Amino acid sequence: MDSGQVSDSSGSRLNDWPPVEGRYTLGNRDSPVAVCTMSSVDIKLPMDRIAIAGKCVTENLGVEKIVRNTVANPNIRYMIVCGRESMGHFVDDALESLVRNGVDHEGRIISAKGGIPVLKNLTTEEIERFRKQVEIVNMAGETEVDRIMEKVNEYSERESGPISGEAVTPREPGRISVPAHQITEWTQDPRGYFTIQVNPERHEIVVEHHDGSGRTLNVLTGRNAEDLYHQIINSMDLVSRLDHAAYLGRELAKAETALFNRVEYEQDTGLVVPQQTRAVQEAPVDTDGKEFMPLPTHGKLVSVKKIEKTRETILTYVVNDREFPVRSPIREEEEHFREFLRGCGMCRVF
Repeated sequence: MDSGQVSDSSGSRLNDWPPVEGRYTLGNRDSPVAVCTMSSVDIKLPMDRIAIAGKCVTENLGVEKIVRNTVANPNIRYMIVCGRESMGHFVDDALESLVRNGVDHEGRIISAKGGIPVLKNLTTEEIERFRKQVEIVNMAGETEVDRIMEKVNEYSERESGPISGEAVTPREPGRISVPAHQITEWTQDPRGYFTIQVNPERHEIVVEHHDGSGRTLNVLTGRNAEDLYHQIINSMDLVSRLDHAAYLGRELAKAETALFNRVEYEQDTGLVVPQQTRAVQEAPVDTDGKEFMPLPTHGKLVSVKKIEKTRETILTYVVNDREFPVRSPIREEEEHFREFLRGCGMCRVF
């Protein structure tokens, strides 16, 4: 990974590029090519001819980060967009529409297809510089490294040169360095407290709700943190304090991570997930004798591919920034297929 500096056209040095944090890999910062892999996180590209490569799954905040990091490096002239599309977000279309059409008075990308293509945190200068500086090369859906690198090599050899003028420094909100918090006293929520356990045999999280005397009022079970805290906070209104709600969310997230990775969970202690521990251990065996990965209990469905020849359906989920291809029997009727996923805890993907 190249950690060198970048010269803009005026000869000054860009010491802190890229200015915006994110999930990306840096390469040759003098390269005119950047790569956006959309929702794909498993595409590993050689970086010697790429300035920066990373994912982007949303057409608002994700696109804003791309714009800010791009206009801060005048050498970047081409943005190759590849990988799997994040369902409903159309990042490739948002970037193309931004360059082609710009934004309206509310910051909405004109003619973009996504549900929320609104850029609230960019200045007019940043947007117009991006439109002038970058050409979008759309390879949406492409995940093969060799094909992506063919396009990278093609565009990196073009005699584009850095865009004229100083790099555009993004406007950043004030940062607060948070000090360590020392708990001096604990205030109990008048609506009670919770004890949380993980049951790996039943593959569920068990939450017991107690009153101030310790009497158990409710026992809730679920397969992921989101379902449980929604039921506890929104449906049953069992929490009245913000600090209690924050604590509950933290512990439920730890319990879900422990359940998914098959490691021990203990409330109010740190969680250790060994690097080699994966949910694919002890993979179940299908009726044809082939091993397959169990459906994740949470995550986002990013693609569905039906293979008529083998009568299978390949579903790809993103869970904790990792892609999981899942093989399942084909369901001829859409509603039956939905019922199959709903029974596996994946009803929210539709």
